[in-house]
Amino acid sequence: MVRASRGEASPGTWRREAGTVERRVVALPERETGPFVIVAGFRIPRVPTEWAPHSHAAHELVRVRGGTPTSRVADRVFTVSEGYGLWMPAGVVHGGRATAGAEFHDAFFAPTARRSCSGSRRRSR
Repeated sequence: MVRASRGEASPGTWRREAGTVERRVVALPERETGPFVIVAGFRIPRVPTEWAPHSHAAHELVRVRGGTPTSRVADRVFTVSEGYGLWMPAGVVHGGRATAGAEFHDAFFAPTARRSCSGSRRRSR
């Protein structure tokens, strides 16, 4: 389940747990965001972790296996429950946080990947 709330905290602020570590996001290498490429990872932060507002050139899908990751997009906060995911379109500025021990997968997809079918069609006889 993904729950969204609006405007309960001013944009860019939220209450931090004691010991939260803030991380900056490193851009994906250009070669890894080409057509038909999915860049995936798995994370389990050992301490409460927060990612500064950022965006990606690729679409991002985050799937939660345990714990409570949360993402802020503009004035909305999304809390993603175990077994659910959150789709973040390419170019959308967002920040995130996760409780210590949260388990989640992230996958990045090239936004322009389109398969084209060329050539002639074979007719059935």
